[in-house]
Amino acid sequence: IEVELRTQPWDGGYLSLDVGHLKNEYGEFTSFDPDAPGGTIDRSDMRIKDYSPEWTVGATLEHAFQLANGATLTPQLGVYWQDDYDFSSGIDGGPPSYCFQGGFAKIRTRVTYDPPDATWQASLFGSNISDERYYEVCGGSRSGVYDYRYGQPDTWGLEFTYDWGA
Repeated sequence: IEVELRTQPWDGGYLSLDVGHLKNEYGEFTSFDPDAPGGTIDRSDMRIKDYSPEWTVGATLEHAFQLANGATLTPQLGVYWQDDYDFSSGIDGGPPSYCFQGGFAKIRTRVTYDPPDATWQASLFGSNISDERYYEVCGGSRSGVYDYRYGQPDTWGLEFTYDWGA
């Protein structure tokens, strides 16, 4: 289930909220038992380990300020949070693997300047500004060791856009 909301609670201000919930659980499931030929194992109501957290939440707050010269300055602040998950595949039931990713939050920000003539736009932005360290990929490799990569650290940049017309 995913719910997305964008509202304008005051003049020039915007608030957005995205909430996602994934229930990756077998309702009723049996599989063969490799240790007992002809036998079965009841795996009902067990969680499936996958690459998806159970909960995700994203929120953004922004406000467009009208300047005296007719330009607009729009600061924005956002956060993305996700629940923990394990990159290892299989059926949950044992202890977390080496590739267990705990829940984490990433904060982002942006300030955009739009001049009165609206032919160009300039923005200063930052992503993961709290420098959260999290797995982007993790799993076993062919050599038998774990192969992992962390997500992008805090990143800052400038963006300039020019409208050449129709």
